[in-house]
Amino acid sequence: MLRCGRAGTFGDSGGATGRKPDGTYGRGSCKVPGGKLVNADVRLVPAGSGAWSVASVRFDGDFFEDLFMSSATAVAGMRVRGDEPVDDIASSAVERIREHRGAAAPRGLKDAGTPAAALAAARAVAAALERAGARSGTQGQQGSDGPDRGVTGRPVAKQSAAIRPDSEQADAADAADQANRTVDTHMLKQGVPYTEIVNERVVRDRWRALGPVWLVPPRGAAPLPPSRQMACDEALAELMASGRLRRPVLRFWGWRSPAVVLGAFQSVSNEVDVPAARRRGVRVVRRATGGGTMLSRPRETITWSMVAPGAFVEGLTVEQAYALCDSWVFEGLRHLGIEAVHEPVNDIASRWGKIGGSAAKRLPGGRTRRGGALLHHSMLSYEADAHVLDGVLRVNREKFVDKAVRSSGERVASIRSLALRSASLRGDGMPRIPLKTDVENSMLEALRQWAAIELMPAQQRAVVASAARRLDREQFGTRKWTWRIA
Repeated sequence: MLRCGRAGTFGDSGGATGRKPDGTYGRGSCKVPGGKLVNADVRLVPAGSGAWSVASVRFDGDFFEDLFMSSATAVAGMRVRGDEPVDDIASSAVERIREHRGAAAPRGLKDAGTPAAALAAARAVAAALERAGARSGTQGQQGSDGPDRGVTGRPVAKQSAAIRPDSEQADAADAADQANRTVDTHMLKQGVPYTEIVNERVVRDRWRALGPVWLVPPRGAAPLPPSRQMACDEALAELMASGRLRRPVLRFWGWRSPAVVLGAFQSVSNEVDVPAARRRGVRVVRRATGGGTMLSRPRETITWSMVAPGAFVEGLTVEQAYALCDSWVFEGLRHLGIEAVHEPVNDIASRWGKIGGSAAKRLPGGRTRRGGALLHHSMLSYEADAHVLDGVLRVNREKFVDKAVRSSGERVASIRSLALRSASLRGDGMPRIPLKTDVENSMLEALRQWAAIELMPAQQRAVVASAARRLDREQFGTRKWTWRIA
């Protein structure tokens, strides 16, 4: 079931507001429980005879596939009436997106995110029409607090079956969502052991078939600037995809300064309080993979990246691929007495909250590596400062409608706090809290049960460093890249 946020205008996120000579603007959002948040900004222009035309659409959010970006092309040009029900607008958008994607979409992804994109766009259109005075505000909008409501908050009819489950399923989902809101936020357990996602034999066989893994040394070297770290991951992935890297590569890396790391498709102004970040010396960078925002401070996070041939995850679902790539992390934490679980789609969590998250992308291969390459990177919270999280990040409340929490800080659990809690439950008198290096070493020891680990040769490291400097200079270190979705 999809959850749709209150429709607003660009002004809600610090951009243009109200009616302008070149049109009227609106913003809407949609949340898939257990999934990702999709936001849409639209610009409408009069088309005559009471009709309006969608002049432009922009999607942003913590989703992974750039299919959402192609959905904007499909929705642009669509005509709507001022009194057209939101159901009908969304249904038309669904059909346009499906037709636009057609056979060009990867297998299994033709309808990926289509209802979410269509509903977010429909909410944005409704907001723009109401802002322009072209509608009364009584047309349908599903609010996040229960029954469907118009832009003004008045109850309206349920949405059509084309974009929503049948009424019985919807009512059941509403009841379940309401029940989730009453759950003790200190006793969350929404995930499952990773072995329930991907078979243990598959994990063992895939890692063994991968062969020796190169580890980038030394892990204690002075950290690179945040944008260079983003560039280094992309350089490794491109070299793997082109066949210039002969083995999979694993690296742990640190942070020279505090940083907010945006997903590839997120909006800076919607995710970050930029003035607050500047006051606190927090850099804002954007990575090449999708997913949500991560905030990191030196000594408080454990970050690692892996590149491998695409064949490593071939034939697996997205969720299985994440569980496979993070399997050694779960095992390493377990050896430290921390029972971590996989929380769909890409989180590493515990019963007390989220420990970390992962993001990944596939790169097409060339003649020497037809299966392409996989880039997978993760960040774990070693220590957590919830005040910093809530002070720097702008968090859409729709993101938490199915999380039973009220803020990003409330949802985070650190390795240190979990180690203390675990020791307390065991009755240990003077528990030893693992250092960051202890955690990394435990994870590596867990990986060694499946794969050999060798130090990456200096010559190969030099090739990666050169490529990373170029990518940092031309892409990841530029304002154009960071603010590509303002």
